[in-house]
Amino acid sequence: MSTSATEWGVPVKQLSGGEQRRLDLAMAILGRPEVLILDEPATGLDPESRLCTWRLVRDLLESGTTEVLSTHNVAEAEELADRLAILHRGRIVRAGTPAEVTASSPPRLVHAPPRTPAIQSRTCRALYGRRSSREAPAARCFVHTQDVQPTLAALLGWASSHGVELTDLNARSASLEEALLAVAESATGHTQDQEMTA
Repeated sequence: MSTSATEWGVPVKQLSGGEQRRLDLAMAILGRPEVLILDEPATGLDPESRLCTWRLVRDLLESGTTEVLSTHNVAEAEELADRLAILHRGRIVRAGTPAEVTASSPPRLVHAPPRTPAIQSRTCRALYGRRSSREAPAARCFVHTQDVQPTLAALLGWASSHGVELTDLNARSASLEEALLAVAESATGHTQDQEMTA
């Protein structure tokens, strides 16, 4: 294939990475396959081409094609996957719908401590003990908890009783990226060699 030419007379090996990726995808779907395996289909594409590729992948899925997609791109997995598996060193370490995989990591409370430096670290320690950290330069306290409502109520109660104003308060579910990083940290303490299959 590397020596063949496009209709414009340009050898495939002289195409840009994005052009080669689009050609690969076109060749893959040419025969209307029942099962399509894609490895990093949007790598090297500009943002517009990436969105077009994602639209094509969704259209194929809706037309009945079964797709297996391998990607390191969290946004791609969130956009396209009905079910996904996180692989680490060739083994599936977590699998399910995106919501199920995300739910395996605890939600997070985040707030900026009071602007008075003297009580910033004391606020975090009083509320969360060793589970908290401060992220320079914003000096934000954060805690992962499965009990969001009671923890949030305790936080607001403590702040009210101490006359402390908490800014940038945010309570939210874990993201798919956080779930991926949690797998990496629990498995090896670093984030290398993680891949999602959708």
